[in-house]
Amino acid sequence: STVRNEHLIQVAACKDVGVILFDVVLGHGSNVDPVGSLAKSLKEARQLALKQGRYLQFVASICGTSHDSKNYGQQELML
Repeated sequence: STVRNEHLIQVAACKDVGVILFDVVLGHGSNVDPVGSLAKSLKEARQLALKQGRYLQFVASICGTSHDSKNYGQQELML
């Protein structure tokens, strides 16, 4: 979602942030490609932190199963 991605960049810009925790939700009503929709923002967030002399770590949890239509294994690999 655009709101989530914009918020991710805002949080990454905070100089006292070193870790960002987030969930990736699979299943009905979720994004068609949940990790794919986050990928650009995650890269941008990390680059922003590096420009400020910080290393930004991400910790993600995938909420779903291998039976979800969003391909759990593929989403996991992309993370």
